[in-house]
Amino acid sequence: MKKSNPIVRYTLLTLGLAMLVGLSSPTEAFSVAEKAQAKRMELIGYMRALKPMVYNYPCDPFPACMEDLANQEEGIEAGERIKLFNEIQRVYQEGLIYFYEGNYINSYNRMLDCQSRVESLLEGLSQFYLDRTEMMMRDAIEVKNENDPDDMTVTDISVDYGPNSRKRMDFADDREAPTTSRRYDPKELRWARNKYRIERNMEQGYKVLGLARVARDRAIQVDKDLRAGQEISPDMRKDRI
Repeated sequence: MKKSNPIVRYTLLTLGLAMLVGLSSPTEAFSVAEKAQAKRMELIGYMRALKPMVYNYPCDPFPACMEDLANQEEGIEAGERIKLFNEIQRVYQEGLIYFYEGNYINSYNRMLDCQSRVESLLEGLSQFYLDRTEMMMRDAIEVKNENDPDDMTVTDISVDYGPNSRKRMDFADDREAPTTSRRYDPKELRWARNKYRIERNMEQGYKVLGLARVARDRAIQVDKDLRAGQEISPDMRKDRI
């Protein structure tokens, strides 16, 4: 019976052990550590962007809820959105502690929980910002005080101070002062001078608002192709945020 070559036998054994070492936990732990670190940096960016938005509008319905918060017996209480944001920070901090301990699996799980909470908070907050922006835009272009001559709609400004309007012609007409009286209020000149800027600002404002609505609708539809019972992945959640 032919004996096997010892060199070949030991070489194969070494290769087998090397493959087992390559598939063992250190490689897996390093991969999870990378994921935890990447998610950690991702979440810091989210929280940095979220904080001013949350503190600007801490509760609903805004601004009436602010008075209710101030009237609490214990003093000013944190709004519901601030409480949710504080929970996000708390879960993130737990994940950070696990990360520093080298417990990367628990750290990554906490980071994923934190990401899910960010998504949930943003889903409501983004709709609120859209509604609030639309309200502010309407306030800017509609008359709020009928008795105030300076309170004009954008349409009024376009009609009264356009290039072919009577008032704009009056502004351009030469006159001999003081024999010829002025046919307009000099305060109205600013409407003619700023007409195009006002219209442009309104156009850009509504354009950006429309883009924001489209972006939110796309985010909501990120998981539309998932099968029943299939959970959204961290990457899909990131795309949604």
